Amino acid sequence: SLQRTDSDPNLKPIQFHVPLTLLPTLLSYYYEDYQHSNDARSIDIDSFPSTTAAGKSYRVGHGLVYISPTIASFYQQQPNVMPHISNLGAGSSSSNQELQAVTPTYTGFAAKFINLSPKPIHLYWDAAENELPTQLTPNTKKPKLATIAPFESFGTSTFPGHQFFVTPTYDYTSPLQRFIATADEPVLYYDPFTNSDPYAGSTKIEKELLQLSNEHRQLYNQHLLN
Repeated sequence: SLQRTDSDPNLKPIQFHVPLTLLPTLLSYYYEDYQHSNDARSIDIDSFPSTTAAGKSYRVGHGLVYISPTIASFYQQQPNVMPHISNLGAGSSSSNQELQAVTPTYTGFAAKFINLSPKPIHLYWDAAENELPTQLTPNTKKPKLATIAPFESFGTSTFPGHQFFVTPTYDYTSPLQRFIATADEPVLYYDPFTNSDPYAGSTKIEKELLQLSNEHRQLYNQHLLN
């Protein structure tokens, strides 16, 4: 059923790996969707074996992913071509050009910041001096954008190269992590279990995760899976 893409030709089969630690979370999504769906299954992981790579165990599965169609498919013209704009006058029937997607001159995009900590954090824009709002000076505190609750997120508009940082709620002078916004990676997250000690082994990280409540561990796994 995973190979069935006749309902939408832009759905293509893919193969993916899921860490065994996140498998229960994925299965909860899968069975919840399957219960309320009359369509063919969109993923299949039950029939694929576990694999091991770089000391970590994964489960292999197959699914479907949507591939954006070409611009030409939106027009009832000869495939892949349309009349050149200079030839649209009366009686013109000369050269055609291939349809191309236009890159917008506006480079802004939406960024999302996720707090994977069981504690709230403050999010600040690390604005340069020429970017500061008029009521602020370089000697004042950086603009605060939000207080992000545990396992919640905050979104904002931004531009490539803008910098941000998160801090504890009790001390804005001690950044926990810094970010640089790019359109290629607009979803950014603070994970204290992996960012606090880059040399910590998986055993130490797992011990710290075991201190989370059941609700928080479920939320943490859901964000990792997403």
